[in-house]
Amino acid sequence: MKIIRDILWGAATQFGREFGRAGANQILKGKNHYVIKGQSDYSGRIKPSDSDIVRAYKEINRIKFAQSNKANVSRLIDITDKVLPFLEFSNDKSLDIMSEIKDLLDLYQTKVDHGNALIDDSFKEESIIFLEQKTNLLVEKLKKFNSQSKKWIDSNLQIAKNKRKSKSTFMILSFLLGGIGIQKAYVGQWGYFFLSLVFSFTLIPVLIGLYDFFNTLFMSSDRFDNKFNIDFVYYNQFSFSSENDLEFREVVDQNKITENSTDENSNNPELKAAEMEVKKFEDALNDIDTSSQKGKADKSLLEGALKSAKNKLQKIKKEISSKK
Repeated sequence: MKIIRDILWGAATQFGREFGRAGANQILKGKNHYVIKGQSDYSGRIKPSDSDIVRAYKEINRIKFAQSNKANVSRLIDITDKVLPFLEFSNDKSLDIMSEIKDLLDLYQTKVDHGNALIDDSFKEESIIFLEQKTNLLVEKLKKFNSQSKKWIDSNLQIAKNKRKSKSTFMILSFLLGGIGIQKAYVGQWGYFFLSLVFSFTLIPVLIGLYDFFNTLFMSSDRFDNKFNIDFVYYNQFSFSSENDLEFREVVDQNKITENSTDENSNNPELKAAEMEVKKFEDALNDIDTSSQKGKADKSLLEGALKSAKNKLQKIKKEISSKK
């Protein structure tokens, strides 16, 4: 089962590197967009109001592994089938649920680590081959999803940058030509512009222009963008790193940093592998069902494996410290 674990870990790690964790910031979007929430509510039972992806998350989270190898392989196949539909890139529809996709893949990885830990390496039935095929399909879909996301975001961000309205230009137009509402036309508020023309013989448009000038003067650039450059704000929340990886702006995935790790140590592949091993056994222990004799035996084995993994991690950290 190691090959399946390695394939899936590579897929999840790649997605984490590409997108990071969806940010806690709520992004204001236009009439054709929805708000990306930093954290969806995955608690409680499945409700009719749950979105498809939240429902899938809850269904996967409820899956418990059994005592037999065959049953656990079947559960891993079922979990994979629940994730696959969300790796079909659908332009902004996929971007709107990017944080939920990341959460779903994190849960998926946790379940896979647990399931693999309970399946004997000697188990060689046909279902294992089918699971490997499903896993490879997931990896291919994930790579395609990443590539299509990058192209879509980059293309639309360039368009949004070209159409981005300038705060200083809006202020100048408000001050000099506010009497005929030119600043309203500049930001696409055509209704206000035509009303300003109709009432241009009065002082009302002039007063509105002065109000727009002073209001914008004390307005931050971010607030101005949220009001008048909605598409720019939306696509600019995704940024490309120097390695051309896609990630959420101003977001750090704290789950990938241990409390004693430094930036230098976090780049050590051996250290990362050891930390991953510890986390895998910790997650498996938290999710194990100890109501049966088999579950209690599995718990005992996992506790021993966790202790060994922690000792290995401490040894690696000491070796790194001694080299400094």
